[in-house]
Amino acid sequence: MQYILTEQEYKALTPINKVNELEENVRLLNDKVMELTEHPCGSKADYRSITFYCDDCPIGRFGTNTCTKEQQYSK
Repeated sequence: MQYILTEQEYKALTPINKVNELEENVRLLNDKVMELTEHPCGSKADYRSITFYCDDCPIGRFGTNTCTKEQQYSK
């Protein structure tokens, strides 16, 4: 199924380079927040040897909700 945009919808689209730039800025800001809070990131952690959840993460769902990595919650 295809959807044809109206001219107004087409003009409202954001260029992909702008989207990529904003995503990169979010990633850099998230990295800085994690560094400043000294909160360890559990993304890609081996859950067989360590139990780590994103419940208290400052950029997780219960924080700023800007994390773009795979998340693991206990709740």
